[in-house]
Amino acid sequence: MGKKNKLKGAVGDTIVGREAPLDEQIKTSVQAKARSNLRVKSRDFKRAKDEEFVNGKLSAKVLKQAKKQLLEEDDIEIGNNNKSAVPPPVFSKPTKQKFGSDDEESDDDVGDYEYEEEVIDIDPEEEEAMAKFYINDNVEEKRTLYDIIMQKIEMNKESIQKEVRFQDFDDVTVKELDAKVIEMFTKVGEVMAHYRSGKIPKAFKIIPSMVNWEQILALTNPENWSDIAYLAATRLFTANLNDKMCQRYNYLILLPRLRESISKDKKLNFHLYQALRKSVFKTAAFFKGIIIPLCESGTCSLREATIFGSVLHKAHIPVMHASAAMLKIAEMNYSGANSYFIKAFIEKKMTLPFRVIDGLVFHFLKMETDTRDLPVLWHQSLLTFIKHYRTDISSEQRDALRNLIKVKSHPKITPEIRNLLISAESRNIESEQNIPDYVYDNSMEF
Repeated sequence: MGKKNKLKGAVGDTIVGREAPLDEQIKTSVQAKARSNLRVKSRDFKRAKDEEFVNGKLSAKVLKQAKKQLLEEDDIEIGNNNKSAVPPPVFSKPTKQKFGSDDEESDDDVGDYEYEEEVIDIDPEEEEAMAKFYINDNVEEKRTLYDIIMQKIEMNKESIQKEVRFQDFDDVTVKELDAKVIEMFTKVGEVMAHYRSGKIPKAFKIIPSMVNWEQILALTNPENWSDIAYLAATRLFTANLNDKMCQRYNYLILLPRLRESISKDKKLNFHLYQALRKSVFKTAAFFKGIIIPLCESGTCSLREATIFGSVLHKAHIPVMHASAAMLKIAEMNYSGANSYFIKAFIEKKMTLPFRVIDGLVFHFLKMETDTRDLPVLWHQSLLTFIKHYRTDISSEQRDALRNLIKVKSHPKITPEIRNLLISAESRNIESEQNIPDYVYDNSMEF
C-alpha cells in the first residue's frame, strides 16, 4: 500500500482528518500573528529618501566650495592659453521673471527668450560697392571708457577742482577711491568675466546709483566680461539709468563689444543680440549711443547695418524719435549704411512730418552730382521712399526726383520709380497746420 499524503493548509500547518473533533483541529493548527511594524513599500521608502534635503548652511558651503573650485580651474585654463574653453554650467537654474523687477530672485534671468537665428546673406559685390563710400576723413579716434577716465584723472591732477566737465560726456565724475573699493570692484569684474547665469554680484547692482559710476564700471574691465554678462548689465543699466547716462553706456561699453563680435564672428550670438534688443527700451539713448555714432563713424559695413537694422524692424519705435533719427541720418555725409537705416525706417510706414520728408528728398537729391556709382541699396531705399511717401512730396520735388533718376539710374529699379512718380499726386498745400507739434520739441535734437 502507498503512503498516505498529508494535507497542509495555506499557512503550512497540517490539516487533521475528518475524524478529529473541531476543538483538536483548532489546537493543532498554526495561528496567524499580527505584525508589530507596518510594511513600508520600496517605492515609498525611495520617495521618502528623495524628499530629504540638506540644511541651508551646509548647502551654502557646498556651493561656495564648488564656485571656488570652478574659478581655480578657469585660472589654470587661462594660464595655459586656453581661453576658448567654455567653463561648466552654473550652479542654479535661472527662473523666468518680469523685466525690471527689484526682487533678488529675478536676478537677471538671461535664459528664456524667443530667439531665431537669422542667416544673413551678404552679396560680396554689394558689400564691396558700399566699402567705396566709407568716410575715412576726420574720423574721431576710438576711445574706451578707460581712456576717458584716465584722461579725467590727469586733468584732476592739474586742476584744483575735484569734478571736471568733459566736453563730449557731461557729468562724467572722477573721485579718489579707497583701496578696498578698488579691490572689491576688481574682483566683481573677475566674476563678470566668468558669469554664465544666475545672480550677479550685489556690488555690481549698486553701480547705476553711484555718482561716479563710469569710474567704478571701468574697474570691472568691461572688455573682459562674458557675453551673458553684457546682457545682464544692459538690462540693469537700461532699467536704472536716465537717457544721458544710458547713452554713454551704449556708446562706450555696448557698441564696441557688438562691433567687435560682428567683425570676429560675422554675426551676433544670442546673448549679445538680446542685449542689443534690450537697449531699445531707452529709445533716445539707443539712437544717440548706437545708431547715430555707427552712421557717423563712416566705417559701418553692410553686415553691421543688416544686424543693427533688424532690431529696428522688430522693435516699436515712437514717431518722434524715429523722425529725429531719420532727419539726422539724412543730413550726414553719405555712406552705404545710411541707405540701409533710412530704408528700415521707411518700411515701418510711419506718418512723418513734412520737415522729415523734405530732408529725405534733399538726401537723395544731393547725390546727383556724385561721380561714383551708387550701390543697389541706394536705389532700393529711393524706391521704398517713393512707394510710401510719393503723395507727400511737392510737385517741385517730384520733378527734381525725375531729373535725378535720369542721372543716377538702375536698369531694373529706375523704371518702377519713374512710373510711381508719374502716377503720383503731389502735395500742393504746405502750411503750419500739417506739421505736428512734436516736431518742434528740441528734446530729441542730436
